Amino acid sequence: MKPGECSDPQMALTDTAIKNAKPKATQYKLHDEKGLFAIVRPTGGRLWRFKYRYQGKEQQLSLGTYSKVSLKDARQRRDEAIDLLTSADFARAILDLIEDDSKAGQHVVVGNPLRAEA
Repeated sequence: MKPGECSDPQMALTDTAIKNAKPKATQYKLHDEKGLFAIVRPTGGRLWRFKYRYQGKEQQLSLGTYSKVSLKDARQRRDEAIDLLTSADFARAILDLIEDDSKAGQHVVVGNPLRAEA
């Protein structure tokens, strides 16, 4: 199964469903497809997340807030992340990073491969 694929496909999320989502006492998720979902916070904020597996471990990538990132844009960002995760260039980049850091005598920890380092 590729990153983001779901064994139990659900009905795709709609813009109207996100707009009409009401805050509850605890946060909850509105699932789209291929690992994309929106978190609805008790404060009313809506956050985009992409859930995937890397090296057998579940990871999540933040894709932005609903007010700034539309459903269409979130899906596009998810698709770009899937392309990156499944590309040979990504695997090669990780191996190069590990090799460069080990030559420099640094300890390398590869965590979330899509998280940008500041």
